[in-house]
Amino acid sequence: MSIAGMRTYKLEENEALEGRQVVSVSDEASGRTIWTKTRELVGDEIVSTVLNSLHNPRWTVHRPTRGWYLRLRRVPLPPPSSESDKPPLPRPDDARVVELRAVKRSRRTRPEQTGIELDFCTDTLPFPAPTSSSSLDNRPTRSETRVDITVDPLSSISATPELEDSAERPNRQRVVSTFRVRPLAQPQAGGAAGLLRRVKNLVWEDEPKGFECVWWSSVAMQDGAEKASEVEEGEGLDDAAEAERVGLRFVEQPTSFLHPRLSGSLSLTPSLVNTSTLEPSFWVALACAVCECEEEREAWEAAREG
Repeated sequence: MSIAGMRTYKLEENEALEGRQVVSVSDEASGRTIWTKTRELVGDEIVSTVLNSLHNPRWTVHRPTRGWYLRLRRVPLPPPSSESDKPPLPRPDDARVVELRAVKRSRRTRPEQTGIELDFCTDTLPFPAPTSSSSLDNRPTRSETRVDITVDPLSSISATPELEDSAERPNRQRVVSTFRVRPLAQPQAGGAAGLLRRVKNLVWEDEPKGFECVWWSSVAMQDGAEKASEVEEGEGLDDAAEAERVGLRFVEQPTSFLHPRLSGSLSLTPSLVNTSTLEPSFWVALACAVCECEEEREAWEAAREG
């Protein structure tokens, strides 16, 4: 299920290239490949690299061979060729690092959800104004103390920032936002219907699985002090309000166990991607990272169940 206003891409695992897993992400409308993801073992880390259409690395995903952590690092673009002897100006987002952390389960967690849940925090622009009457109001909400790595806020990726004199630059408000990756809800079936479905899934996965990333909450900071939350926390909102927060959604295409290659539909919401100040290649890297984690989780559960 896709949400109005989302742009959809096809994510598909291809034949291994020189022993490395390769995933291509192409525009659903034109079929043109826009990003490519490779994966390889580097020391004691599993490193996945997302490359753009010019084959420039944009983001890397780091996971350990033992233990667990999940970090996404931005790869600086190469400096443009120029005859000038002046060194290129440093970009504040070149050192951007986003670390994902597991969400602690609570009583409010949806019982029909199966899969991993992750949070990450980063500096963003203020959350876009709601577009419907059922959207969020301005009530202040609680915030959570976090130790995730944050970075300096950037201008929207669709705009070109203007240079300012530091003496004339006003004291800008800092917005720290939390995003949550969570599995899509699965329909529940009991009795004979549920048994037949499980037997059928042994041969063919007819129920699409997937996950989404939701803009969970935002906290405005002014002069180091915390102000009222700009976005009400995502727990307990109605479907219409939650739909306006979904920045990414991935739905895996049903496959047979005889051909278990990863394939699915990846949808991004341009307005939220721009406001997050995280470029589209980050969201592609995030989707690939979660797919890898889900693959490992399912393999571990299958081994545990014998």
